[in-house]
Amino acid sequence: MDQLSIEKGLTISYLLCAIMGIISSVTTGIAWGHWYLSLDQCGIGRNCSCILYGQNTFSRFLGGGQAPCIWITYGPLLYVFLAICMTCFHGYRVLFTTKSPKMRTKRSVIARMNHGSSVQIETIAQEDISSLYRCFWITIYYIGYAQISSTCIHRSVSENSVIYAILKCWPKRNLL
Repeated sequence: MDQLSIEKGLTISYLLCAIMGIISSVTTGIAWGHWYLSLDQCGIGRNCSCILYGQNTFSRFLGGGQAPCIWITYGPLLYVFLAICMTCFHGYRVLFTTKSPKMRTKRSVIARMNHGSSVQIETIAQEDISSLYRCFWITIYYIGYAQISSTCIHRSVSENSVIYAILKCWPKRNLL
């Protein structure tokens, strides 16, 4: 696989990650904005407008704290921004690169034959090289690691709130 096809794949994958992050942020923001006033009935001094970690009472459904909704809504925007930056970077390299850079190495060997004559053998090898330094890719690796960590935290908060709601609001039955 050559460098140009790898760059095309990275451009497409970063673009898809940015689109999915925007969809995630917008859909959770719409749901939070829709239920904001209905759930915020905890009283003075406490904001319980988030549908995540909600509590079911006898008369109404009270929302949970506002922090999980802020994280779920605005958390993906960090990796959306970084994914858009990487999409532009790899897209630029795909669109404006005609050929991947090559490095030529030349090697000569003189071989002596049995009957006294000598033969010079030259080999020319071409290697694909990248114009970017290794420290750039190490930095991008750690930024990607931070993105993955943020995404795992985002997912765990989202799943934990759903599991909490199921266990808290589900009628308790005696299974014995």
